[in-house]
Amino acid sequence: MTKTDTAFGIDFSKFLPNFGTSFGFPSLNADAILDLQKKNLEAFDKAGKLTATGFEELLKRQGEMLKLSVKEFESAVKATTKKGLPEFNPEKQTEAVQASFDGAVANSRELMELAATSGQKIFDVISKRANEAVAEAQTVVTAAKA
Repeated sequence: MTKTDTAFGIDFSKFLPNFGTSFGFPSLNADAILDLQKKNLEAFDKAGKLTATGFEELLKRQGEMLKLSVKEFESAVKATTKKGLPEFNPEKQTEAVQASFDGAVANSRELMELAATSGQKIFDVISKRANEAVAEAQTVVTAAKA
């Protein structure tokens, strides 16, 4: 088999650029279409990498928060116990619960902001490429009509 032969004996690289001209459609610029699709794939690749990076950052930060929470819990337990027995001190216990709640809210807010920032970066890449693709497609169609 030669380089352009296929299982059906048709050289599709010569067939596709002229496809449709016999039906009155403009000829397709296969190279321009392939270039357009290559750029689309590159944008999706970049978006995928941004997704992975954002997910890593989120997991890393959650791990750091978990370690800090465990240390704070240990400190709170030590502060509310004497000789290994829990101390009845509603004021201290209320303060500990409030501090824990405030920390959880702050952590949740930080994680949501990390996720939103990551999502925005991904959206920006895809949105930019979509706008470029529309402009490029218009150029290809305009050139095909000429």
